[in-house]
Amino acid sequence: VRGDVLAWEGQPLAHLVVVLDGFMKLSVCQSNGRSKVVGVVGAGVAPYWPDTLHGRPLSASLIGLQSGVIAKVPLAPIRHGISSYAHFAFIYAEQLADWIAVLEEQLVVTRAATVPERLAGLLGFLLKRCGDVDTGVIPANLSRQELAEAAGTTPETVIRLLSKWEKASILEKPPGRGLRIRDLAALERLAQGLVP
Repeated sequence: VRGDVLAWEGQPLAHLVVVLDGFMKLSVCQSNGRSKVVGVVGAGVAPYWPDTLHGRPLSASLIGLQSGVIAKVPLAPIRHGISSYAHFAFIYAEQLADWIAVLEEQLVVTRAATVPERLAGLLGFLLKRCGDVDTGVIPANLSRQELAEAAGTTPETVIRLLSKWEKASILEKPPGRGLRIRDLAALERLAQGLVP
């Protein structure tokens, strides 16, 4: 359910969490006491697997964005597989490389110079990671506040930019939830700072 905390930042887990259905956000608590969205995950993602397998405290809380399903996988068989079978260890290494690539992509998006570049980059990232590139639909129902947190800006700025891009036919708000990117090429140009 939206707003339910499924795992807490700073706590270690005794099992591996895998998202089976729905969308969830990763949120960190900042020094000023406010939370900040640092990622969105969907089906098939195990957001904490490196930390969990190594017994480290979680780097972010996992919070529901909509009704979803998670699985809790015992750690002992996973650790045994990694230590005993070369193929299992290879799969682990591949997963680690994929996770690092995702984090690097998020880092590029969040370090963009301007708010429009960061927001456009974030929407492109969400489409490629959680959405349907063929239809342009990002089904994750992020609020304007959550988009603002992830892009390092205010909800008012997010609303203004989304409205501007909707008028320019770059995106639309379809019936129901989420966003639809109508012109991915234009969005990518915005993310690169090539369009005013």
